[in-house]
Amino acid sequence: MKNILVAINFDNLGQEVIQKASQIAEKFDSKLWLVHVASEFATLTGNKAASQTIRDSRAKILRAEHQQIQTYAKALQDKGINATALLIKGDAVDEIIAKAKSIQADMLVLGAEEYGKIFQLLFKTVWEDVIKASNVPVLIVPHKGY
Repeated sequence: MKNILVAINFDNLGQEVIQKASQIAEKFDSKLWLVHVASEFATLTGNKAASQTIRDSRAKILRAEHQQIQTYAKALQDKGINATALLIKGDAVDEIIAKAKSIQADMLVLGAEEYGKIFQLLFKTVWEDVIKASNVPVLIVPHKGY
C-alpha cells in the first residue's frame, strides 16, 4: 500500500482520522496525502465593497486552513511518516475522487460526520458518496456518536 489519501476537516474527528491513517502508514510504509477540500464560495451580493469584504474574509479562512493542514503534515513528518498536505477548492466528493485517482491511492481514509436525524434523512454525507464513487477501499473512522 503505497499511497493513502486522508480526507480531513478541521474538527476533533480530523485528528482521529489522521491518527488512524498514520497507524496504517507506519505498518505499510505508505505515503499519506492529507487533503482538505474547501467548498467553493459564491458571492451573491451586487455591492462591491461587501463582496470584497466577503472575499477577504474567505481568503483569511483559506490561509488558516492551509496553515493548519501543513502543521498536520509536519507533525507526521517529524514522526518519520511521509506526508504531503493539500488544500483543494471544489466539491468535496468530486475532488477527493479526482485526487485519489491522480495519486493512484490504494486506500482512502475519511471521518463519518455526526449530523442530526433530519439532516441524515434529507441529505447524503460526503463519506457515503465517496464510498459509492471510489474504486479503492475506503476506511471510515466513525464519530463517537455512531
